Amino acid sequence: MSGSDSEFLVRISSVLSRLEQRKNEIAVLVVCCVKGVTEAKGDYAIQSLTTEFFSANEIEQILGSLRDFGLYVRPFFSEMDFIQVVETNNHQIRGRPHLLAYNTAHSGTGPGRKALIPSFCALHGIPITSADAYVVSLARHKFHVARLLTGFGLETPNSWFYTLEDGWLDGQQPPRGLKVILKPTYESASIGIASDSVQSVDGNLRAKVEKAAHEYRQPITVQSFVSGWEVEVPVIHLDRPFAPMAIGISKGGNNLLGDDFLTYDDVNVDNYAFWKFDQTPSLTERLRATAIRASKVLGLRGFSRIDFRVTQEGRAFITDVSTSPHTTAHSSYAFLFKSIGKSVNDLPPLLVGLASEREKWI
Repeated sequence: MSGSDSEFLVRISSVLSRLEQRKNEIAVLVVCCVKGVTEAKGDYAIQSLTTEFFSANEIEQILGSLRDFGLYVRPFFSEMDFIQVVETNNHQIRGRPHLLAYNTAHSGTGPGRKALIPSFCALHGIPITSADAYVVSLARHKFHVARLLTGFGLETPNSWFYTLEDGWLDGQQPPRGLKVILKPTYESASIGIASDSVQSVDGNLRAKVEKAAHEYRQPITVQSFVSGWEVEVPVIHLDRPFAPMAIGISKGGNNLLGDDFLTYDDVNVDNYAFWKFDQTPSLTERLRATAIRASKVLGLRGFSRIDFRVTQEGRAFITDVSTSPHTTAHSSYAFLFKSIGKSVNDLPPLLVGLASEREKWI
């Protein structure tokens, strides 16, 4: 283990220890979406938003971890329920001077949907565990993130942008014969990604992109497809960001995905697994350093995740960013903690501890 990794373990132990000492002063208001409970407002006809929602077991893991740590927890399974309680001043908890919103909710559609609770909490002076409203909105715009990161010298796939109103941005479109992947611009969890989302550009591309824009009621980002490994790098923002491990995604027992990729159907049933990406020390270190730099460029905090496609020649392209990655049992964050000998149940309290540290409560 490197000195940086040892420092990481010491730092997270310190945060949890200091939170333990002040836990009786803190109330955690968990705002989340749960399958079968939260209404998926404006859901899509083909693929459901609920693939992003927690299952009953997953949310119980989060709530149970916080409660087992000794924190007071009040869950909300609807953004509007949370907003109504705060607006009527019924959110204060006697004996708990510090209120914190543990926010993962995003039940609607369209740009900026994850910014509702961060914006509302900022208005009412309630600290949150996730990034601020601007950053969560920015991170959900795949085209803008790609162009911004490219502007800072970080490698992303070549990207093109299509809207129903104006067609291709600046009239620029991918050249014929290039292998590309079509992505709804504002989505995550592979929503809008099917087995035919990757194709070689031909005369039918515009019709297919226009169809996707209609179906998902949003612009489509078209990116050059990178054949190779798929890798996630969790970034934990302590006094500075740490990226302890690069974690590969496998599918069907294959670590090297090659031309394969995760579709909506794969993500919806957890049809993938994790493995420690350690092809070469230099490549792994480069991925970790790149993830840290990207997190700084974007202003991420708390828990975040930078996703890559990596060619067999070692070129690494940032393909996505998460401002509130899952910490449940089937996640790269859980894989990371198991790999370093920490309990998955430490993840939710640690996220609360990081936010409490920012507020100088601990």
